[in-house]
Amino acid sequence: MRLRINAFRLLALSATCLAACSTAPPPYERPRIDLPQAPAAALTIERQWWKAFADPALDGLIEEALANNLDLAKAAANIEEARANAGMARSLSTPRIDGAFSTGAKQRELTFALTDQDINRTTTSTTAGAALNWEIDLWGRIRQMNAAAQARLAASEQMQGAVALSLTSAVAESWFQLRNLDDKLVVTRNAANYLKSISDLEYRRWQAAAGTELA
Repeated sequence: MRLRINAFRLLALSATCLAACSTAPPPYERPRIDLPQAPAAALTIERQWWKAFADPALDGLIEEALANNLDLAKAAANIEEARANAGMARSLSTPRIDGAFSTGAKQRELTFALTDQDINRTTTSTTAGAALNWEIDLWGRIRQMNAAAQARLAASEQMQGAVALSLTSAVAESWFQLRNLDDKLVVTRNAANYLKSISDLEYRRWQAAAGTELA
């Protein structure tokens, strides 16, 4: 009787486990988030945005940074490389002409069958040829190579813009921080002069017995 009860419990436990395993979790659904769409004009950034501050000193600093920054020069070189690669990929879709030219000279060897006029005679041979090749893009290989080259060129141009934006932002931020510190220095110096004048006044009042030494 005890064995039957244990067997029944084992079967019930197994059925429960199988039922739990057979129940699959619901598929994940990404929550919808309603965000306001930015207008197309807000996504564009003015290339010379710092001109809006009308600060000649800032203009000079940014122009000097743009002319001497190595990261920006590297980005410009990457654009030239990507443009050259795009031109090479674009040339694959056009006919290609291959030319060949060769020339050579050979001196006859002395044999018993030659006459006196043929001894040491030199013969010259010249060959020239041209071939027109054009690969038909049946499987889209050339088209995909052109698309990849154009994408790399666009990425290089965007990278140059990002480097220039980061550089000009860093220069402008440093410049405004410097101006802010200059203004704080002026305020601190004025406060120091004001406290010194008050201290001198209290000293004269103490000397005249009109004030206290503590003041």
